[in-house]
Amino acid sequence: MRKSTERRLFNCVVLIASGSAVGATSAIIIQKNHSHPREVKRINDEIKEQIIDVNNTSDKLDQNKGSVDSLKNAIDEAEQKLAQFNRKFNEYNKEEYETNDKINNEIDNFKNSISELKAKIKDSKLRYEQNKSAFDTMYNEAIKTSNEAKKQLKETYEIDKPRLQAADIKLETVIKKVENSKQKVQDSQSNVDNLSTLNEELKQAIEEVKKLIEELKNVNEEQKNNKYLQAINNVINELNNKINKSANLGNNIKEIEDFITDLEKNITKANSTVKIVESEEGLNESVLAANEQLKDIISKSEQALKNTKPKLAVISNNIDQKLNELETKINKSKRKIANSTDFDELSKEFDNYNTTNESIKDLETKIKDAEYDKGLKHIGQLKLNNENNKVASLDKMKSTITKVLEAANNLNEEQIEHFSVKIALANTPQELANIRDEINLANKKEQYKKFVRTLQNLSKDEISEFISKINEYNESNYEKIKEEYSKINDEKAKLISEINTFDFTDKYKNQLSNNIKSEKLNKATSSKEEKKHINNSKTKVKEFINNSENKIPENKKTELKDLLTKAQSQVDVENVENQAQLEKAKQNAINEINKLNINNKEQLINEINKKDDETGIRAIVAKAKGDVLESEKLDAESKIRYLDFISNNEKTQKINQIKNTTNASKEQINKIVEELTNKNKEKQDLFEENIKYSDMFTEHFINEQKNKLVNEDDKNKYNKIKNDFATLKTQKEDLINKLDNKVTFPYLGDKDKQNLKNKLKQAIDSESIKKVEKEASQLNADKQKLISEVDKLEKVEADKASTKEQIINANGKDEAQRIYDELKAKSNKEKVNSKAAEYNDSIKDISDKINDLKQYNQSITSVNLKRKNNELISHLEKQVTQYKQEYEQNLENNSIQEKGKKLKLAKDIIKKYVDTIKDSHDYINNRAENDSIKSDGWEEFYNSTIKHNKDFFDGLTKTNLENYGINGHDVNRIMLDVYLRTKYKIFKKEVLRLIGNGKWRVKNGRLIISFMYLDNNKEEIKTNLKNARPTLDKTKYNSKYNNLTINWNADPKFRSFAKPSIARDSLDYYDPNKIQFKRLGRIYDYHAWGISFKSGDDDGLELDLKIIGMPNDKNYIIPLIYIKEDYESKKDSYDPNDPNVATQNFDTNVNKGDSIKEEELIAKNIQ
Repeated sequence: MRKSTERRLFNCVVLIASGSAVGATSAIIIQKNHSHPREVKRINDEIKEQIIDVNNTSDKLDQNKGSVDSLKNAIDEAEQKLAQFNRKFNEYNKEEYETNDKINNEIDNFKNSISELKAKIKDSKLRYEQNKSAFDTMYNEAIKTSNEAKKQLKETYEIDKPRLQAADIKLETVIKKVENSKQKVQDSQSNVDNLSTLNEELKQAIEEVKKLIEELKNVNEEQKNNKYLQAINNVINELNNKINKSANLGNNIKEIEDFITDLEKNITKANSTVKIVESEEGLNESVLAANEQLKDIISKSEQALKNTKPKLAVISNNIDQKLNELETKINKSKRKIANSTDFDELSKEFDNYNTTNESIKDLETKIKDAEYDKGLKHIGQLKLNNENNKVASLDKMKSTITKVLEAANNLNEEQIEHFSVKIALANTPQELANIRDEINLANKKEQYKKFVRTLQNLSKDEISEFISKINEYNESNYEKIKEEYSKINDEKAKLISEINTFDFTDKYKNQLSNNIKSEKLNKATSSKEEKKHINNSKTKVKEFINNSENKIPENKKTELKDLLTKAQSQVDVENVENQAQLEKAKQNAINEINKLNINNKEQLINEINKKDDETGIRAIVAKAKGDVLESEKLDAESKIRYLDFISNNEKTQKINQIKNTTNASKEQINKIVEELTNKNKEKQDLFEENIKYSDMFTEHFINEQKNKLVNEDDKNKYNKIKNDFATLKTQKEDLINKLDNKVTFPYLGDKDKQNLKNKLKQAIDSESIKKVEKEASQLNADKQKLISEVDKLEKVEADKASTKEQIINANGKDEAQRIYDELKAKSNKEKVNSKAAEYNDSIKDISDKINDLKQYNQSITSVNLKRKNNELISHLEKQVTQYKQEYEQNLENNSIQEKGKKLKLAKDIIKKYVDTIKDSHDYINNRAENDSIKSDGWEEFYNSTIKHNKDFFDGLTKTNLENYGINGHDVNRIMLDVYLRTKYKIFKKEVLRLIGNGKWRVKNGRLIISFMYLDNNKEEIKTNLKNARPTLDKTKYNSKYNNLTINWNADPKFRSFAKPSIARDSLDYYDPNKIQFKRLGRIYDYHAWGISFKSGDDDGLELDLKIIGMPNDKNYIIPLIYIKEDYESKKDSYDPNDPNVATQNFDTNVNKGDSIKEEELIAKNIQ
């Protein structure tokens, strides 16, 4: 327990000590040789790393031992590190470490390495002095030799000057190499000057110049004559060669132009040679004769030149003429397009694009063969203008078809959207013409469809037939179809008109009219004929009612005629007719009563009026006449006729039996009536208690059972009817219980069950009940199968549960099948969509990017880039159309997914290109001060993209979308580089604009800057010149880059500083006769070690200033700068002619030198 605690405490001490010594050797308490092994290893590793660093430093000295500045840098670095190593050694050289053998051994190794490094530094310093002395000696010898060469040039014969000039240039080139090598070492610690190689080059160049100088100093008369003769002959040969070549020149303008330029130079050189020879004394006859020959050759050469120049003019004029003809043609087409709205004329101009384009291609080939640069620029613009005409004509044709669409006022929103999309995607006049025809046809169809809906008498089926025929038939049949259904509408109108003449209620006539409208014409005609027959029957009955012989009272006539009007069927008419017949019988009976001499006439008449059968009426009359037996017979007959459940056969038998009854047996009459009445009551009770009120059967079937019961006289048989009905009812109840039980039929919904119950209600026997049960089982099985099929569908997981519920609740198999089919269609669509998602989405995104590119391309000012973008737009539009057309084919052959992935890659590549265009567009518009800088930016974009990455851009404009990945895989790097270069171009131009117009200039090795001061007061500047702050006057330097800064100390190896302008350096570049230096006041020279410009943006643009030709292009001496208070006091009130003012601070014309060039601004993070 104690040991464990001690170990934890020790580990805590180690961790705390380790954490408190970041960047330094850990101060860990180590107890002699009992230290923790891990701690000892860690300390040893630290010391070993230090030893490795010492050895690397020593190796670097060895690596640079043959150099000068590189060796000096290595020595400086080694001395700095030596101090660090010594501090480290002192940290480790402690008593607590010395007691540990392992650590102590490494400390000794570290100490030995440091000692070796000290010795190496000492040796390297000595070697540096030796190298520098040798190098300086050779360098000074080179400068001296070059100066001697320039001096010798003044004393050399003209004929020999070119040789010496060439040798001197070669020597100066090697000297420049030396200076560049030294500069590289200053710029980067990693560079090593190649002293040995440069020494050898210097040596050879020096020897060559010296040898030539010596040679030229010792030329005798003979050598001189030979040199002149040789020079003349060389010129003669050159001119003769040119004269011979002039006869064989082809049609290449570049070749002819170069020939003319060379020949003019040769003639100038020849004339110069003639003058030199003529000015030189002591030349022999051979030289002079050769000179005369040269004059003759010069004359011939001038004639050859004179003959050649017109040929150049002829070729170029011929091309220019064809270019102008094409330009006239294109401009004429442009005007036609601008002024025309006629589709056919615009189509013709669109077609002219192809013929004109072929002419352009032919002429372009000739121009390229002729290398006619001016013509190439012209033809490039013509290509762009011709392309613009094509686009403009297509756009105007689209506008024309859009107006046709706008005028098609019968189309719905969906149709308009459909055609709008087709118009937008169309690429040829033929496509647009087809769309126009489709619009007109669709509009005409919709016009006819609207017409048919105005025909009020057609049924839905007839309207659907009309629409189907309009959709299916040729346009030439439309009027015939219209006439056909107009005729049907008129025929139905006639039927309705005839119906309205019939004796029916208005409500029923409206119902009949609506029925006619909803039925086909044949059925409507049959329905009308049926009602006409009923109406004819009504007419006959009405005649009977109105017949005065029948003596029907007026109130009864009115009542009967009202009933007759309300009658809707033949049965209803027959009932009214029976009532009329009854009324006639009553009137006849009343007449007979009135003829009798009796007291109770009124009573009898009332009884007659109450009767509703003729037999009963006759019974009353018979009784009134005193015929009691006849009266009883008739009364019994009347009662029997009212027994509803006695068959007509039995009624007839009993009535006949009663009719045959005599006075002797008249008691039998009441007995017959009573028996029949009881039997009627028995059968009626049987019906009402067992059959009448059952809701499991139809009313028709109940009535059938009633009729069977009524017409069956045998008791056993009509009891069997009751029992058979009860059996059917029980069977139905059992099936209903099954239907209501979810276990038996779990997949049937309420609608199915109700439908089956409705069918069960129609069942009239066991067989039909079994049929319903079988149908229920089959429907349950069908729905179960559909539900199991639902589970197999893909891509519709979220819809499955609701679809299963819908299938169960569907109204029958067909609706369930439809619900399943809809989900299956959705599944198939989703599968297709998932397969084709990338394909379709990519096509849509590419189309969007095409539109974006068109928009941005309008504001691009580079003709070349604009032309290339138009090529890309045209190519992409064709590709999009092609891939849209191939969609179904790709879907069928299962290549849609694979092509979708490739199209997505193409989309990403196009997006990156267009997005870079957009970013560049925004950057250029925000940062470029003027149109000229904008054009420079777009031209840089063009050069970086099309010129420097030709394969990439050719891949965009010449390959199928699915092959974009071949050349476009590196699009991110390419477009990032393009964007960066474009931004740098704008930034460079902005910096040049700021420091241009003479504000910054170079003269005699000094950087002169106007409108600049040191932002220090006099006390501060006196205290520390290294803290001087060069500052530009913001009123003179106003940038689009709000955060632009200038780093006046861009070289971290040295410290920039100011010093009072008292050294000769400050005055060497001014007129000492004008300026009295001591009167200039507080004025300073600023030594800037490196100058760089930073944009201040997040993209970190930075330009290093490296002025070509400066003695040291990193150490810029900016002379004669005022401090702020003096600058402010003088800038608005100084006298430009005052010699006591350093006027270059305020006047860009003073000490005017060379402006800063664009190539002197070096971008830091691009090659």
